[in-house]
Amino acid sequence: SVPTGTATSSSAGSVKLTVGGQTSNTVFFGYSAPSLASITPTSGSTAGGYGLTLTGANFGPAPAFSVGGSPCTLVSVAANQSLAVCTMPSGQGTSRVVQANAASQLSNTLAFSYSGPLITTATTQAASTAGNTPVTITGTSLGTSGVIQVGSGLCPATSHNHTTIICTLPPGEGSS
Repeated sequence: SVPTGTATSSSAGSVKLTVGGQTSNTVFFGYSAPSLASITPTSGSTAGGYGLTLTGANFGPAPAFSVGGSPCTLVSVAANQSLAVCTMPSGQGTSRVVQANAASQLSNTLAFSYSGPLITTATTQAASTAGNTPVTITGTSLGTSGVIQVGSGLCPATSHNHTTIICTLPPGEGSS
């Protein structure tokens, strides 16, 4: 039987036989490239830190996975090397490429979409129409960068993370 694993140029991709003190020639082979069939979930928070379950084939014993080019840290891989779990990196955007890498052999790609931003509150002290007042925006999947607009003006961020943004109000007028 052929050993399980992933082939590298210096190891398991060669076969030779020694019988009665005589050694055969060496024959080389390659293991099949990894393939992805599905991922669960297919979308989630920009903060990352949750599990991504990948199903497919030929992951090998120590595969590497990436989402949008960022490493998805391996948590576990099943003995049959067709199921793995990794910890999602933080990120933002839609249709981020998910790919497996087993001994430098790349899989097909699937898509993961980070959730869009959802604002739950926007609070400030008494805001002058002249602007230059900080406003605190809270919510989910706010990412770590982006354009914040208040009315028709931009609100430059002084602090920005996945759940809270503090930006400086532009001049304006009106009420909520």
